[in-house]
Amino acid sequence: MNAKPNSIRNKLLVGIFLLTTLFVFFLWLSSLHEVIEEGEAFGFTIGASKEEVISHLIDTSEKSIKTINLVYGDQSSRLATLSSPSEYFNDSDKWVVMYNSAYFFDNVTLEFCEDNLCKLFRKRQFFEMP
Repeated sequence: MNAKPNSIRNKLLVGIFLLTTLFVFFLWLSSLHEVIEEGEAFGFTIGASKEEVISHLIDTSEKSIKTINLVYGDQSSRLATLSSPSEYFNDSDKWVVMYNSAYFFDNVTLEFCEDNLCKLFRKRQFFEMP
């Protein structure tokens, strides 16, 4: 008995649909989008000073930092490293810390209000999406 061409095509379409569904489910499960405005998360404490946050970033050995993007009030930005002069960090109220990761785009955005950490946003995803 030979399979009918419509039967093979239907099985192929069902297989493609299932693989696509599983892939989308994997992307959804593996991504993180969290906003923290109180307490402690990812090793950072809300209310910490900029100096305490820099000290924590220097002491953190579990992840290596790829780069830090400092965003200023006029929406300009500057790439920095932890060895950059401290005035770069002190003049910015939003730091985007990007971590090295083999599989994910991984970053934490730190927002400061009056030189104290007031909000952090963690974003990790498999693909960079707008």
